Amino acid sequence: MGRGRNSRRIGGRRLGSDRDGKSGRRQDEGKEKWARSHHAQYDTKSLHVTSRQTVRIAWGDCDAAGIVYFPRYFEWFDAGTHALFDKVGLSFARIREQYGGAAIPLVATRATFILPSTYGDEVAIDTTIARFGRSSFDVHHRLLRGEELAVECFETRVWTVRNADNRLEGQAIPRDVIQLFTTGEKM
Repeated sequence: MGRGRNSRRIGGRRLGSDRDGKSGRRQDEGKEKWARSHHAQYDTKSLHVTSRQTVRIAWGDCDAAGIVYFPRYFEWFDAGTHALFDKVGLSFARIREQYGGAAIPLVATRATFILPSTYGDEVAIDTTIARFGRSSFDVHHRLLRGEELAVECFETRVWTVRNADNRLEGQAIPRDVIQLFTTGEKM
């Protein structure tokens, strides 16, 4: 990679223009191959449990421009994940109790903001699990303003337990937990 003034370091790697003037070339073919080989272990077509929440936008949810301040969306999406687990009878408290102190921390998230929401709007948030892996799972949130998609969010969470040093470490998601989301039955 070049060392020109337009290059920068992120995570110890230099980004920017190559010496031959090419920019944006992806050198991560190994990572892409790894990602393709680690697709869902479980049939995601059979995942059909969805939770829906309705939120009325309050004055305090909005910024100076009069639209929803973006961190509020992430609070609502987190609440949607809790509601989804509650729907199958597996509250976060029950997860800790029944599965030896397990937790499901958020490790990655991204959102696309399509339409703004403003004070007084009523929005619906649909939440579902899009993929189960060995120890991680992806959650998909769709925030609708009327019938229109306003915000779409994806998050990855990891099933974790505390190790001997009291630190969280990933563990395989119990099959009975996955089954709750494939059958839609409550615990």
